[in-house]
Amino acid sequence: MLLFVHGGGWTSGDKGTYGYLGRSFASQGYVTVIPNYRLSPEVQHPVHVRDVARAVAWTYNRIADYGGDPERIVLMGHSAGGHLVALLALDDRYLREQGLSPRILDGVIPISGVYDLTVIPAFTEVFGNSLDRRRDASPLYHAREGRLPSLPWRILYAEEDLPTLGEQAEDFYQALRSRGARAELFRIPGRDHETIISFLGRNADPATRLVLAFLKEQIGP
Repeated sequence: MLLFVHGGGWTSGDKGTYGYLGRSFASQGYVTVIPNYRLSPEVQHPVHVRDVARAVAWTYNRIADYGGDPERIVLMGHSAGGHLVALLALDDRYLREQGLSPRILDGVIPISGVYDLTVIPAFTEVFGNSLDRRRDASPLYHAREGRLPSLPWRILYAEEDLPTLGEQAEDFYQALRSRGARAELFRIPGRDHETIISFLGRNADPATRLVLAFLKEQIGP
């Protein structure tokens, strides 16, 4: 099964926007869960990632009731959602709070994610100004310094993505690879930050083909 986390700069977005993704991947045989999480400025980090951890725990404990296999779970997220799924997989504190570990996961697909918050001065309503807090919230530093779970990664970003996101994807990929992680990186041609997700699920879309191939490789048809 597939759990997708939406983007929106940690301040906006709603699962209802992405019903097309649920229908598309369900038609390919993947039970798809698309949760909401609380948004800033009402809450700050780490509330967002803790909410996603709760969604993963609910999925693990309940998805069999809906025809999904809790032993075959892949996480996918776009933009802020890409940050959240990457952080959740690399910093095991949040799943441990739910009585779980990243070992329950079979792969991670961050799409146009944010991996280093220390180089982005914006989003103070989400992460504050503390450099230590931003570093702790950055998947890049967990990839460089933490204990990596044995997970495959397929990292995607758009040819015309937002400033720094292509470089961040490259740095994150290199950090994972340098630690022996099974990571792949793909730049999606002809896409920008919005169209990489709005086109996802369409048959001819290159990102869709990469996602489906990864799902088939990691959790089967």
